[in-house]
Amino acid sequence: MFRMILSLLLWSFGASAFAQEAVTDLLDEINARRIQLSSMAGNGSSSGTAVTGYLTNETAAAIRLNINLSRPLFLVNSGPSQNMIATQVLLGGGRYSSDGRRSFITLPPRGRAAVVFVAYCADFDKDNPDVSDRFSVGSSVPPRLIPVMDKIRAYVVANPKAEVIAAAQAAIWLAQGVSIGRIRERFPVSPADEQLARSFLR
Repeated sequence: MFRMILSLLLWSFGASAFAQEAVTDLLDEINARRIQLSSMAGNGSSSGTAVTGYLTNETAAAIRLNINLSRPLFLVNSGPSQNMIATQVLLGGGRYSSDGRRSFITLPPRGRAAVVFVAYCADFDKDNPDVSDRFSVGSSVPPRLIPVMDKIRAYVVANPKAEVIAAAQAAIWLAQGVSIGRIRERFPVSPADEQLARSFLR
């Protein structure tokens, strides 16, 4: 009997520890209303850590979020500037943690944290969003960009230290029919960046 009780206690402790260490997805937590996303704005950048905002943990337990979004967020601009596509979320200043297997940010119970999104411009011919631009989460990424974003995400997860910003942004515009020549007129894309960008289109 003692062994059975001990086994149950150990199992219960292990399950509890596992639950506390779970790393979840931002969109899942938003849809479950455990996290609220608010005050999203641009910062003048076209790509990279280009959108700021706040996440509020509505629960009584800490929440760990994977920095890599399982599905990109399509951020709709309330003004005339670029809409954005977000692929990662980091704490303010680009901070995150790692347990050796996963990279994540932690929101304290009932806490509100400033965050920054790694995001890309969706509209080539519009201006970069600045602090006056406000975003809301749209229904979905434009269909023709979904396979491109899936490949970008897979590459980033497999190569977390790789520099991918220029290639990813170029791929998003190339997928919409913008020529590499036009892209280079307003955005620096090296030959290596172009090669990687085109691999995201195949």
